[in-house]
Amino acid sequence: MDFLSTNLIEAFINGFIISVSLIVSIGPQNTLVIRHGLARKSVIEVISTCIIADVILILIGVYGAAELFEQYHYASLILGVFGIAFLLYCCFNYLKSAITTNKSIDVKSNVTSSRKKAIVQALTFTFLNPAAIMETVVLIGGVSSQYDSATELNSYFFGAISASFVWFISIGIFTKILYPAFQKPISWKILDYFSAVIMLFVAYLLATDLTTKYNIF
Repeated sequence: MDFLSTNLIEAFINGFIISVSLIVSIGPQNTLVIRHGLARKSVIEVISTCIIADVILILIGVYGAAELFEQYHYASLILGVFGIAFLLYCCFNYLKSAITTNKSIDVKSNVTSSRKKAIVQALTFTFLNPAAIMETVVLIGGVSSQYDSATELNSYFFGAISASFVWFISIGIFTKILYPAFQKPISWKILDYFSAVIMLFVAYLLATDLTTKYNIF
């Protein structure tokens, strides 16, 4: 059946992998969710806000970019090249982080007991975070340039947002189980190396697709 075709499955997996490789790195959103999870304060509100915010940004990146591609044929090439550059930049930063830093999460800091403040924090850490906007709108949107059909693009989009659902809900449910890992720098080093490999691999796939699509070489 069409909805189970190989291309759709590959698009879904690609969207999931690129999205989860960006989400799992330590950052404001993850730190906020973990802190609230350990404190058992406004966990559902924070997780829901983070997921909704991610979906909105990914929606803008994927479909906003798709509309741009329809109007300007070479826009996908330009955004694709920009996406590759950003992927390589992310790869470099992950490697640098893995080699030079020892990261852990300070969960002893105060966690607000106000649901409204918790939601505002989650929104701030997403929409006022340049890195989050670059990763979702530019990077995930840039990778979407390789999909010409609406069904493949939809599959890619659902794969990307699924990663957000899976990751944040998992953190909320298994915070206490994951807590020891978050306190060990070696765990983050392994995660950084893994993320760097994923970034490099996706950059290679995107570059290959662009060279084939536009007969660059």
